[in-house]
Amino acid sequence: MMMMMMMMMVMMIDVLFTSAELKDCWRVTYAHEGICAVKGSSVDLGCSYSYPNNVIVTETFWHKPNIMEDLSKKGEYANRVKYLGNKDSDCALRIKDLRESDSGEYQFRFLTNDPGGKFSGSPGISLSVLTLQVEMSPTTVTEGQSVTLTCRPTCDTGAKPTFVWYKNSEPVANQPPTIYRFMTINSVSKTHSGSYSCAIQGHKNHPSPAVALNVQYSPRKTSASISPSSNIVEGDSVTLTCSSDANPPVHNYTWYKINSSETTLGSGQNHTINNISSEDIGQYYCRAKNSVGSNNSTVLYVNVSYYPKNTLLVVSPFTETPNGHSVTLTCNSDANPPVHNYTWYKKTVSGSL
Repeated sequence: MMMMMMMMMVMMIDVLFTSAELKDCWRVTYAHEGICAVKGSSVDLGCSYSYPNNVIVTETFWHKPNIMEDLSKKGEYANRVKYLGNKDSDCALRIKDLRESDSGEYQFRFLTNDPGGKFSGSPGISLSVLTLQVEMSPTTVTEGQSVTLTCRPTCDTGAKPTFVWYKNSEPVANQPPTIYRFMTINSVSKTHSGSYSCAIQGHKNHPSPAVALNVQYSPRKTSASISPSSNIVEGDSVTLTCSSDANPPVHNYTWYKINSSETTLGSGQNHTINNISSEDIGQYYCRAKNSVGSNNSTVLYVNVSYYPKNTLLVVSPFTETPNGHSVTLTCNSDANPPVHNYTWYKKTVSGSL
């Protein structure tokens, strides 16, 4: 009976020592319920503890809730944690080179020379590792609009951080470090497109994930070209090509020919003329269009070379001419380039020339 009572007393002591509602002499006090620290920095988890005078502390360590394993012996904390306390009353812990995965609750535990004298301070101290996120408004930006980028910390350190902005991993020009987490770009243009991120000054090695600013604009620098570009001869096949700089890319190209009126030839970035003829000589242009707007190319002149055709002999005067009078024979021909050499022949009675 006596032995059973003693065993019950030992069990009660152990329960009392491990309960969050121990007598005042068994206590762990944390400097903060929660703490926020910047990724990559170091943080001290302040802590003190007390226990009865008649016991001796034999072991101290920090652990995660319900996992009674010394953090300093866990691989992911190797060489990153340091116990700053002692076996008296101070139980501070330092964690350096903070990682996002370090966020969570930490508890201090101590053991004594009394078999039942072991205690973990629960609830512990909550650590939040600060990371940054960039938000963009509006998310779709057209040239000429304004856009605001906001650098949002995931927790509050209690201090007023200074923010630094980066474009394509380089500091943004004419944008000095600022205590304001907003950066507004007025009247954006194509040159503002890029990947933007932010960091807290002094922690530039731990910037936020980059956000892409993709400035949309209507087609520009639209041009029409022809292939082959020269020495086009009647009967050849040629291809007209329309090029344009646009974001989003051009989704519709339309071809036109200028004559006495404007003729629509068709759509597509390329327009092919097979078996080209003199009738195809003229001025052409294309129109490029995307969801933002449209733009016309400059005019392209298409020239086609062809052999003389429709050659005609004209006699002046056309009526019968008496002997001794003069007549003029004129040779007319349609050709490109123009005829540069005419040769005259006389057909004899016998039919020879």
